[in-house]
Amino acid sequence: MELSAEFKKRIGPDLKKSELCLELGIARITLTRWMKTDLHNFRHLDVIEKVTKVLDLTQEEIFAKEKKVRKAKVQS
Repeated sequence: MELSAEFKKRIGPDLKKSELCLELGIARITLTRWMKTDLHNFRHLDVIEKVTKVLDLTQEEIFAKEKKVRKAKVQS
């Protein structure tokens, strides 16, 4: 799981980061940690709801689309 380029673009300004932190009730350092190492925290519905409100993104736009890896067929 990875945050999308659009999410990173919209969260860029300090004002947006601060606004999101206030909405979530977390410190800026916590938001920074979530973005770097704890991405699973963005999967909670209440967090998604607040991110969509502050950054004006849809749920699908928050996360980068994962590439599907095709498995090679094993020949016997």
